[in-house]
Amino acid sequence: MEKFVKNTVMNHLQKYGLISQRQYGFMSGRSTATQLLNFIGKVIDEVVNHQVVDCIYMDFAKAFDTVPHKRLLNKLSSYGICGKLHAWIKAFLTDRTQRVTVNGVTSEVDVVVSGIPQGSVLGPVLFIVYINDIFDNIKSDGFLFADDTKILKAIQNEQDAAELQADIDELERWTNKWLLKFNPDKCHVLSMGRFEDTKYTKRYQIYSRELEHVFEEKDLGVIVDSDLSFEEHISAKVRIANAMVGLLRRSFSYLSPQVFRKLYLSLVRPHLEYAQTVWSPHSRKLIKMIENVQIRATKLVDGLGSVDYQERLQRLKLPTLLHRRIRGAMIELYKHFTIYPKETTSDAFQQRERQTRSHSLQIVEREPKDGTTGVQSNFFYFKFARTWNNLPSTVVSASSINVFKNLLDKHWEHQPTVYDINPEQFIEDE
Repeated sequence: MEKFVKNTVMNHLQKYGLISQRQYGFMSGRSTATQLLNFIGKVIDEVVNHQVVDCIYMDFAKAFDTVPHKRLLNKLSSYGICGKLHAWIKAFLTDRTQRVTVNGVTSEVDVVVSGIPQGSVLGPVLFIVYINDIFDNIKSDGFLFADDTKILKAIQNEQDAAELQADIDELERWTNKWLLKFNPDKCHVLSMGRFEDTKYTKRYQIYSRELEHVFEEKDLGVIVDSDLSFEEHISAKVRIANAMVGLLRRSFSYLSPQVFRKLYLSLVRPHLEYAQTVWSPHSRKLIKMIENVQIRATKLVDGLGSVDYQERLQRLKLPTLLHRRIRGAMIELYKHFTIYPKETTSDAFQQRERQTRSHSLQIVEREPKDGTTGVQSNFFYFKFARTWNNLPSTVVSASSINVFKNLLDKHWEHQPTVYDINPEQFIEDE
């Protein structure tokens, strides 16, 4: 029943364009990857022009637990959710009670007057409706993923910093009005760009508390650092993946190819692939660091410890992680054309007119402003544009995402990167 109500509410909100385009959480056609690509794209556009971008990461205090029911219901009415549907949601939220038992002693029953039931199907949708207007009166760029909130602005002078502080003040006023507070201890400032380009640094405040400046911030599961190298993120994910490989080694005295594939694909590889389009490395050092996880892991398979890496991959039918990242980039670009709403994608995603002897879904191959090794040249839309444009029309015109994957794998079955990486460039001696 909750799913039915949720779908009805979302259909209404999307039909009339009532949900903010800055909200990426729990929305069809939007994801953590699309938000991060959009966000990083905006930052890079400023950084390559020798600007520094200040990003304010905001964290709500007990977000889902403190939403006032009456105010939420009033907002739902203002968005045109009325009648029996509104009455059902009111009944879903109100007249709930709770009590607590500690060491065998139970408290009195108390009425719950705020908060959205966590773990429910409908809860996240009600929350994004409640905070939907939080950015209405700010001038800076802003992004939401459910309760994850951030605003950013290029800081060239004192006036820019003052305007960003004014937007923080506006968000503070919003929270005072709607009784949904930020936790100042968990709100941070991340300045991105080259240190030598820093012209002005401000100590931003919220609720009269100074915000902590950090050199890196975990953003939707990806560690974003001040120079956009993503080296710390990659190192962290490699540590976790290697720990899982160690767990497999200690837990199994024998691993057949079939059992290994199931364990590796479910417990190890996902750590190395989440949001990989955002942080995909270009340096040999980082490519080698990631690939070495799979090199070590595949040696655990019984009978394959003394076989070279390429043959191990062929026997296990596992492509290199480098190939997986290139393949993942093509899948992400396919989604840009077929799934994602244009207004939620990065400005760096630019379609171009069809070129002679090429498919119709071309993207602009822009020249990066920071050379061949800078952050822009390694950014998703710059790095993979030519690879996408060189795909045949029969592949990019696939009728569905699964059909696209199958056609792409068939087209690339003889690509050198599928099972082979030049050991002199990318991997350590085994």
